[in-house]
Amino acid sequence: MGARVQAVINELHGENETSNSSGDIQKKLDIISNDLMISALSKTEECSILLSEENDDIILVDDSKKYIVAFEIGR
Repeated sequence: MGARVQAVINELHGENETSNSSGDIQKKLDIISNDLMISALSKTEECSILLSEENDDIILVDDSKKYIVAFEIGR
């Protein structure tokens, strides 16, 4: 079963009641995807800072590492 179909079944589609740092209304799947990206990138042990449109502030992972990663969720 595709991810979108599964999301519909689990009621994870649609908009949330919050907005991101750009003022856009956040979609439920954008929030989940953002959390997954942060979790995965934080576990690489290579990232120093993460920047996401979904977060107002920078995400400091480990200031001794050399990579800064910026990403945007959505299309």
